[in-house]
Amino acid sequence: GRPLLPRDCEVPEFKHACLGGIYAMKSALRLLASDGADRQAIVVSADIAEYERGSTGEQTQGAGAVAMLLEANPRLLSIDLKQSGSASDYRTNDFRKPFSRFTGQRLGANGQLQDFPLFNGGYSTDCYLEATVEAVRNMLDKRGARHGYLESLPAVFMHRPYKRMPETGLALCTLFALGSGDSDARAELARYCELAGVAPEDVLAEIWSSPRVSNTMDRDAGPVYPHSQNVLRAFRGKDGYRTRILAKQALGADMVAELGNLYTASLPAWLAAGLEEAATKGTALAGEEVLMIGYGSGDAAEAIPAELVPGWEDYAIKSGIAESLRNSVPLDQQDYEAFHSGEGTRPERPVANEFIISRIGTCTSANAADLGIEYYEYVS
Repeated sequence: GRPLLPRDCEVPEFKHACLGGIYAMKSALRLLASDGADRQAIVVSADIAEYERGSTGEQTQGAGAVAMLLEANPRLLSIDLKQSGSASDYRTNDFRKPFSRFTGQRLGANGQLQDFPLFNGGYSTDCYLEATVEAVRNMLDKRGARHGYLESLPAVFMHRPYKRMPETGLALCTLFALGSGDSDARAELARYCELAGVAPEDVLAEIWSSPRVSNTMDRDAGPVYPHSQNVLRAFRGKDGYRTRILAKQALGADMVAELGNLYTASLPAWLAAGLEEAATKGTALAGEEVLMIGYGSGDAAEAIPAELVPGWEDYAIKSGIAESLRNSVPLDQQDYEAFHSGEGTRPERPVANEFIISRIGTCTSANAADLGIEYYEYVS
């Protein structure tokens, strides 16, 4: 019942690990800054995080989609890409999805093939930490800021495979910022080093080393920042960890914990949930800057600051993350295992004012092949 999109609408598709949605957002912002300044852009971040049963990634599964509306005169967040930071590297087989995995695989009852990534938990964590540190370092270099900037932020939203990962990433960035700060900041870092039994010069060497994570999954090399990660364990038990890390990641944390890992929709979902919660609580953020840190497994990270504009609450409250969770249907172990194997049937749940996949094509004839095509239906 709504007008169709204009025919001269560009509709590019970005597929880039968990960073595809953020790259799409950057592309849309660049469009609005050039030939599309008088238009709007819609970015839809959608993904499925599925792992083999019994694997170390199984508990981080999730699926979902988040839509973002962008325009030249924003009413929620203002983003200046000239202030953002980037980092990328090639990590060979971290979270790759080679097509050969599909060889001989049968379609499940849901008409889909299972799309499991190749990964090693420890190596993937190193890739996340190193890319996050480098993207934040690049952003701080552009801004001429150090530890004082991270201290000033009321909230930091990150790519969130599971709860501890963004905590560790932000904590490591904070320690590195202390090490590159003034004498008081370095003295604070030295106290954490003493608690951990680590020489401060070893941590400082890691801060300025910019190591390249090995292009293999061989874990014999050990963690990418061994001394700093030991110091981080000592930092976790201190008040500074609660105020600088946990407090800055508290907004929306409970809601996104219910969503699980959304891959490329993970950061947008946390941002939406966090701002929705802040608006509900009446948190004063107008004119404040928050930090978004996106990550794409096996390759890259983005650190993007954004400023809350006056009146942001009216739009944050419309995000709908809390509402989207109200009609969730719990699965018992038997149901979960059936769905995971592709043999489960759709659970009964109220459906209203939303799109559903009504069927998946099965035809393979020469004139009308639609095998695997999803047919959408809007249910009012």
